Amino acid sequence: MEKLFYFILILFIFSCKKDNIEKPKNIIPKEKMVDLLFDMHLANKSRNIKTSFNEKNPNYFPLIYKKYKIDSNQFKTSHAYYIKNIDLYIEIYKKLEDSIDKLTKQQQKIVKKADSISLLKIHK
Repeated sequence: MEKLFYFILILFIFSCKKDNIEKPKNIIPKEKMVDLLFDMHLANKSRNIKTSFNEKNPNYFPLIYKKYKIDSNQFKTSHAYYIKNIDLYIEIYKKLEDSIDKLTKQQQKIVKKADSISLLKIHK
């Protein structure tokens, strides 16, 4: 499913017309953009989790904007700039994908450890 997302994203990127777009004054730097998109990815994934306290899907994006001291307009402007500059956008998404892979591997280690502990308890 995630591979499909990236395939569609790449198609979208290459379908965009590359104009000589002027760099915005308040652009979000690439490294900060990677971290911001990572947090947005996590927030988007967490929206599928419902709790007994809140049956609605919460919108965490305003909290993310606050964390990075930006607003939605600055994000949209920066995102549009990076989309128009395909090389930069691909670079950002490769770093984002690396961060997501690293988190996935950490989660898998935790699950394996929990499974090992469960097996130990069963065999006692």
